[in-house]
Amino acid sequence: MGRTRRQELIWLALILLCIGLFVAHRTKEQPAGYDRRSMDALVQESWKQSARESGADLVTGSIAPQPRPAAAKKYYVSFGNYDSIEMATRRYLDVVSRKPPLKQNESVSIETLQSGQGALHRVRMGEFGTAWGARSTCLKAGFQNEECKVLPAQ
Repeated sequence: MGRTRRQELIWLALILLCIGLFVAHRTKEQPAGYDRRSMDALVQESWKQSARESGADLVTGSIAPQPRPAAAKKYYVSFGNYDSIEMATRRYLDVVSRKPPLKQNESVSIETLQSGQGALHRVRMGEFGTAWGARSTCLKAGFQNEECKVLPAQ
């Protein structure tokens, strides 16, 4: 099964040709992305054309967004209430170590409340715009469904 030098050169040339074609294909200029403005102009022009043909006036516009409720509720995920700051800190560190996917106005915190029996430390994550968003973030962080106690902000 001895190959001749000529056969080896042919195989080498074929391999180099394949590599060259692959590189040329990968470096070829990609077409520009979807241009929304030119598509909008095309659609508007076709509407004007059809309006001229039908003799109707062209009326365009958009639906105004619905106003948001004045008092939008905020939600938190409660991870427990603790008598000692040490226990609350441990829970806080456990929650933070799971790296929940929080957005800009959301955070994990320890809130201390003073009562007649002493201080109460609660660990919570929030504030979320929806209860579903709070539960979803909690589950994405790897907590079990039972651990995700979603409560409205008070």
